[in-house]
Amino acid sequence: MGERIEFRPDGPHSDDYTTDLARAFAEAVRVLNHATMRAGLHYPSTVYDMTGNLATGTAGLGQLVSQIGAFLKREATAGNLADTSGTDPRLTVRDAALAIQDAECAAAALADALRDIQSAVSGLYVPDPDEPEKTSGETGKDGAW
Repeated sequence: MGERIEFRPDGPHSDDYTTDLARAFAEAVRVLNHATMRAGLHYPSTVYDMTGNLATGTAGLGQLVSQIGAFLKREATAGNLADTSGTDPRLTVRDAALAIQDAECAAAALADALRDIQSAVSGLYVPDPDEPEKTSGETGKDGAW
């Protein structure tokens, strides 16, 4: 089993802890990729729950990259950054800001798509093998499915 990480929204925070959280995020995605190709999915309700949680997390990525951009801008404006290429760090941060805007839009689009998946599968279930199969448009004698 991998290294354990404690989730502490209220801190204390540090560069090392922040990096550890990003690493844990990447590892969680890797493990989910393995879990969803084998025995980790049996019910559509799992897909529903998983896509809802992924949509919430993905929506938060927009805020995350925005905060990264704010940090870079603040530090560049204060003169606290240098660039190994010799480029003015403010220009580098300006270029990063364009990519950050793209990431914010991509996160919002992915969150919307995940919510759409969740909505699309919301009525799916695994039928009881003892119940007769119903087809689209078929109703019971009382008009219900």
